[in-house]
Amino acid sequence: MRVSAWLATVLVGVCPLPASAQYSEPLGQPASPPRLAPPYIGPEVSGGVLARVSSSSNYDDEQPFGAAYGAGLWYAPSERLSFGAHYEYVGLGSGESSTGTDYVEASYAAHTVWAAGRVYPYLGDGHSIFVGLGVGLVYMHQDAVGVRTSDVTDPAGAPFKCGHTSSPDVGFRVSTGLSVDIGERLEFVSSVWSSMLRGSSDVVDGCVPGIGSPITVGVGMGFAYHFGL
Repeated sequence: MRVSAWLATVLVGVCPLPASAQYSEPLGQPASPPRLAPPYIGPEVSGGVLARVSSSSNYDDEQPFGAAYGAGLWYAPSERLSFGAHYEYVGLGSGESSTGTDYVEASYAAHTVWAAGRVYPYLGDGHSIFVGLGVGLVYMHQDAVGVRTSDVTDPAGAPFKCGHTSSPDVGFRVSTGLSVDIGERLEFVSSVWSSMLRGSSDVVDGCVPGIGSPITVGVGMGFAYHFGL
């Protein structure tokens, strides 16, 4: 009897184990929605910071840093290619100079409209790497305030304020970046770029010398949304 009671106790304790193990397995999670397959089209907004590494400006105290922000529309016929057009405002820094009683503070910027393309040499699971090229129209802009001597009989000088936007010129841009899927249609985009914006260093409309053709490098980020076609 003692042996029978002992076997019954063991069986009662052991038999439920497979049942409890059956329910200890984690429940499966629903799969994340796949990325929208090309072709698709959609807007992209971005912002960034940049540094002017070369220009014809010549001031006693220069601030070569600026900000950029823009918006555009991109079309992707396949996973490996995309084409876009976008507008971007680019801050190109500022400068200050003083000579005697004369003083000038000038700031520079550019309005740009780009036609660009991207190639994706690497496609990962939920992320991809791209390289890009762009060519665009550039409208250089400058603003200045200060005091300058316009009449030798008035050594104290006269205050002035001016601004000028140039006629359109051309710009070139190269970039590389990373895109990360946030959902089926939303994408986070980060990039590093360098651009050359053609301009003039002449004094126009009696304002101040232009910034010439600055070369900039920058880093930015943005978001893109896709509509299927």
